[in-house]
Amino acid sequence: MTLYFTKEEQDSFSAALKEVHFKSKLGFINSTNGFRRGNMHLFIAGSGQGKSTLVRTILRDLVFDKENNPIICVWLSEETIQEYRSMFSAGVPSDEKLLCTNAQSEQDKQDINEIYFFEWIDMLRPDVLIYDNITTSKFYEGHTPKDQARFASKLKHALKKNNCVGVIMAHADSQQSNQKGGLLDMNNIRGAKTIVNLTEFAYMFQTFKADKRVHSILRIAKSRSQEIVHDTYLLNYNPLTKSYPTDTAIPFSQFKEAYEKRNKL
Repeated sequence: MTLYFTKEEQDSFSAALKEVHFKSKLGFINSTNGFRRGNMHLFIAGSGQGKSTLVRTILRDLVFDKENNPIICVWLSEETIQEYRSMFSAGVPSDEKLLCTNAQSEQDKQDINEIYFFEWIDMLRPDVLIYDNITTSKFYEGHTPKDQARFASKLKHALKKNNCVGVIMAHADSQQSNQKGGLLDMNNIRGAKTIVNLTEFAYMFQTFKADKRVHSILRIAKSRSQEIVHDTYLLNYNPLTKSYPTDTAIPFSQFKEAYEKRNKL
């Protein structure tokens, strides 16, 4: 096949890039015209940085937007489904919209395997797969870089095949911390770096305290198909919903100024 395209195909490609697949109230998601079907969206953060809160935020945003009616699959590697439901219920109402979700946990089924995982995706064909968290998953953690790369490639293929959004949470490596300082980047992911190369979108999430204020900052580090205007966002925490219901685009200089004032030894 050649790379030749007609004018009609060119117009079709351009329209497809501008199409919004899922509506959102969050600026960092809207900055890329929403989460993209068939694409990996990789979120990297250190331990205890608020990844679970961020996942609940994304799940709440997808389920309760009036224009979205997605089938959402949630794969958990660290919590049981009951533990996750307990935390999630503290921030959302009881609503039949949540019947569109299907959750599986590695903690509930100790003998669960990779074959089951991919068959589950192919059977349900979800609109969105939330993987929380790939770097602590038994299919990934402790495996060789070659096996991690193979699994990441297989996951990407499954998302493409099912035209599914992949929201994938990952730990930063232990060398990156608020005390040591430094800007979190994609190469700080725990384990093999292949998934960073494969993902179409990558987000760096850092939470730190400056004086008595907690700053939760999300930066868009990679956006393969979308032109973005703002790449740095302050996520505004609401203790009642235990989520970040809103975010605010900020200049990088504001993030840098706050980070330099963070509480440290």
